Amino acid sequence: MELEEEEGLADLAINQPRRIPFDPKVIEKMWEISKHVGYKFDTTEETWSHREKAEKTWTGPGKRMIGQLETLISSYKKLQEAKVSGDKHASRDAHIDVEKALNVLTVEAEAVVTERFGPDLNEKKAKAMLTDLYFKVMPNCFHALKEAVAVYNTQGSMETDGLEEIFKLINMLYDLASAAVTQPKEIQPKPKGRVSYQISQPTRYNLPDIRKVRKEILMELNSREREEERAKQELLRPERERQFFEGQQREEAEIRRKREERHRLQGESWWTVRNNYFPGPWNRILQTDIARLEAARKGKGRQESVELGYPRMSRAESRRANSEESRQGVERVSVFPANNVKASSSMSSLSKEDTLIFIDCMRYEQGADRYERAAEQICRSMDEVFAFAKEFQEAMDLQHQEGNFTEARDSWTYSVWVEQE
Repeated sequence: MELEEEEGLADLAINQPRRIPFDPKVIEKMWEISKHVGYKFDTTEETWSHREKAEKTWTGPGKRMIGQLETLISSYKKLQEAKVSGDKHASRDAHIDVEKALNVLTVEAEAVVTERFGPDLNEKKAKAMLTDLYFKVMPNCFHALKEAVAVYNTQGSMETDGLEEIFKLINMLYDLASAAVTQPKEIQPKPKGRVSYQISQPTRYNLPDIRKVRKEILMELNSREREEERAKQELLRPERERQFFEGQQREEAEIRRKREERHRLQGESWWTVRNNYFPGPWNRILQTDIARLEAARKGKGRQESVELGYPRMSRAESRRANSEESRQGVERVSVFPANNVKASSSMSSLSKEDTLIFIDCMRYEQGADRYERAAEQICRSMDEVFAFAKEFQEAMDLQHQEGNFTEARDSWTYSVWVEQE
């Protein structure tokens, strides 16, 4: 609904009256000149004298066009009266009549240009058509054009709808006039008898002004169309920006969701590893330390580490664990019981924090240099890190044989250590 209202505002704004792109006086001048058809100019008296006998209409298209032009002229006069009186009902009816007459005229004019003056020219019919155009159709076209400008001219301004209607009328006039004056000289109508009077001269004289006004209106309409599009785009810009921003937020939220889900799945996988390979009190100790380390990495406090949901050790379990850890010369409980040795190159020699660091390096780091980075972070030699990686891989291979850690998220557990062929 808001979008429709914005577009309506744009249409309303662009259809407000704007300056007329041509001089209305030019239309008045062309109308006056068109009335000289059938007249002779007396150079001595400087007056126009009409021949005694008026020219009749010769062709069917000419009669139909003249009838529609008379309707058009009458409708424009009704529009002018309704404009003065404020009669909206009469104005609406007159507009309908104007639209119908213009549509019929456009079709008739196109038929005349393409058929009467086409390649298969019939000289007799073409000459009769030219006579109708010069004597009847052209003068009525100029008359209708003058009435249209009078209706839509509002103190030197004109709405786009009115300007488009005038362009339609003058474009038709231009097509007819251009086609008429370019026909062969042999079929151009000539004065009968010894009397000389004008026939094609008014149309020929007006053609440059017709062309000029037509061009000016067309340029103005194109300019208004571009401005209308810019106005609409400007009104729609906040909505597009809002949609773009919301789209970005949705994409970012989806990325966060997938990242959190991936971390959750990876976390679940590793809690399974730690639960399986750290039995008894060491399990509780490692879980509590891991929770504390992860909370510290995220900049959170001790209280948030408790909220991760890891079970707390009882005091008795804590004492037993501390006692076992401090006991000298006693084997530690290893992550990898099958390969447990006392040597410093066994993972059992790593502290709980270094164990977590080593595992994270193998899981998240890429490339062969991850061993070097792991060595730097846990302060061990490269030989020791290689031994840790080999030991870890052997344990994972056993788990894979038993059908564990075979999901896509566990793919990294297959390449912690790869023996060279």
